[in-house]
Amino acid sequence: EQQGYGVAVLPAGEAIPSSLVGNVAFNHNLIDSYQTGAINKLVPNQLTSAFQASELAHFIHGDQFQVRQVTSPITLNFLTAYFPGWRASIDDQRVNLQPDPSTGLIQVDLPALSRRNSELSIMLGSTNVRLGSWIISGVVLLMILFVTWRRIRRVRKNIIEDLDLLKLDEARLIAVPVGCFGLVALLILIPNPFFNINQPSNTGLHDSFSIQMRSNTGLTMNGFRLTKNVFAPGDDFEITLFWQTQRFLSENYQVKLYLKNNGDSSTWSETDLRNPGFYPTRRWNTQQYVPDSYDFPLANGIQAGNYQIHVEAYDCTTTCDDSKKLDFFNADGQALGADITLPTLISVQ
Repeated sequence: EQQGYGVAVLPAGEAIPSSLVGNVAFNHNLIDSYQTGAINKLVPNQLTSAFQASELAHFIHGDQFQVRQVTSPITLNFLTAYFPGWRASIDDQRVNLQPDPSTGLIQVDLPALSRRNSELSIMLGSTNVRLGSWIISGVVLLMILFVTWRRIRRVRKNIIEDLDLLKLDEARLIAVPVGCFGLVALLILIPNPFFNINQPSNTGLHDSFSIQMRSNTGLTMNGFRLTKNVFAPGDDFEITLFWQTQRFLSENYQVKLYLKNNGDSSTWSETDLRNPGFYPTRRWNTQQYVPDSYDFPLANGIQAGNYQIHVEAYDCTTTCDDSKKLDFFNADGQALGADITLPTLISVQ
């Protein structure tokens, strides 16, 4: 995705796949450990005077702990979602690992240990299905190689005969298309080609109104495209906003738009907050625009009059209230506030 070969994103409205059961409450100790960099996925209230454990190392798909004073069997809860392939071992001996039926998190059953200090490892490894798939694929590959080798041995070796030279008509039939391909390549590859097969940059912005509204976080609105300005109640309202980022963003920002009546300041057709272009802003590449299209019907009861389009952007890391709005500036650095008003007028008749 970072190389520009594709976009790994879920369809709009689809939930992130999860193996957890129901809604699991946030664990603030785990959140704080990620913020400090000392990640520890043990539930703290499990540690008592009779049992102690501490994090030795954290990996992308695994953790290592030092456990002490395990004088009786105990079940440990880990703040990691269970998935087939997770396994646990203590001092290189496998121990039972299973999902918690109520949460879907990992549980490990520790036996009583004779050693005072032991090392517990929880790692994501292979599964029986995956191992069986590799074995079946390897056996099929060997069978194909064996059958191919048998057939090659059965082929009789023919005496290589002298090949006749191409006739003149056949040579012309080959030379003409080869020459045509060479001529086309020459016309394209020369320094100032007659034909340019490369798409010009920002062609997707054609027929759009260019604006430069930059936020205090790096999020920028480059323009918008509106096909018409006169509507009737019930008509489909279509608009496309073009966003860009000047630097890699650290948060996922969400936007919404609505129509505001110039006469009585009433608001209509307010959209839900969403990722611009249905694509999280933390994964945007710099200097590339992201089209954000909206298509919704105007309310049948909308009042006749002139309207303006307002756009707001929020930092929804914790909450999406008015205090989380982004402030915008124009190209000259003048403050526009947290409410962007597009420079166009909508007429409802």
